[in-house]
Amino acid sequence: MVISVPIGLAGALFLTRLHFKARDVLYALLVSPILTPGIILGISTFLFWDTWFHIACGLWTAIMGQSTFISAYCMLLIMARSQRFDQTQEEAAFDLGATHQQVFWKITLPFLKPAIISSAVLAFMQSFENYNTTLFAIGFEQTLPIYIGTKLRVFISPAMNALAVIFIVMTITGAILYETRRLREGALKKAVRKKNRESRDTQHRRGGMPRRRASAGVNA
Repeated sequence: MVISVPIGLAGALFLTRLHFKARDVLYALLVSPILTPGIILGISTFLFWDTWFHIACGLWTAIMGQSTFISAYCMLLIMARSQRFDQTQEEAAFDLGATHQQVFWKITLPFLKPAIISSAVLAFMQSFENYNTTLFAIGFEQTLPIYIGTKLRVFISPAMNALAVIFIVMTITGAILYETRRLREGALKKAVRKKNRESRDTQHRRGGMPRRRASAGVNA
């Protein structure tokens, strides 16, 4: 997740901000790991690091294998958000004397924050549930999904049942918390809009009373 989200953010900004002839080719190249079977990714990752860098398969190769396709998911999520960004805000900030770092941290990044959080959650879930790529890239080491899969092939122990219940409870709890927060934010936005509408109506009424009095005085 730590590796995939920054790579996805960089790829999304690169493809949405720059326009060049090979943009479509680069986009297809960056998205291609999603279409590649996990077995091929795992084997190719192991062969690449073992052949060129003489690094034995383990946790490092599993991380690299997962990051190759998880970063593509992150890039697509952030691109969907970045394409709706109004770049005139950045131009206005530059006109006011802001630096590139200030524009990125105070304008661009806050706008992309929801997509970045979503991509981080997706990256965690994809890394956790991934089995094929990790199995062929990690060698003799084990992750929790590989350990569960190995145990289920032998027998179903009470520990696996308890672990399944924990995962289900965590998933339902996370969904309930997310939905509750979303409903609260929606109610807060409605309350703010209602308050602003009432304040505008009050200002209009207050602004109209002196004109009526003045017109009544003229008529008299």
